Amino acid sequence: MSDDGFDEVLDWIREEREYQQLKFNYEAEEATKTEDHEYWLKRFADYEQRLPLFGLDTAPGIQAALKLAATVLAMCEHLADRYELPMPGRPSGYLE
Repeated sequence: MSDDGFDEVLDWIREEREYQQLKFNYEAEEATKTEDHEYWLKRFADYEQRLPLFGLDTAPGIQAALKLAATVLAMCEHLADRYELPMPGRPSGYLE
């Protein structure tokens, strides 16, 4: 992947996160601060269901993929506020 593509995706997600914060106000929603993962799973499913419907070769499909990524990042932001993050660059499940 080119650096230009990576930067373009990060810029898009940054703008989407600003939009999400205004629309959903995650910080104020108590569901985001609990151990109940249903809140996030529902948000993921909303976008995930659109992927096969539109396809990744269409603007709506690409938008759904990007919105899914932005929503995953929103959840990770909340996890980072509550927990210590594991070290990056390690295999999944490797926590030492």
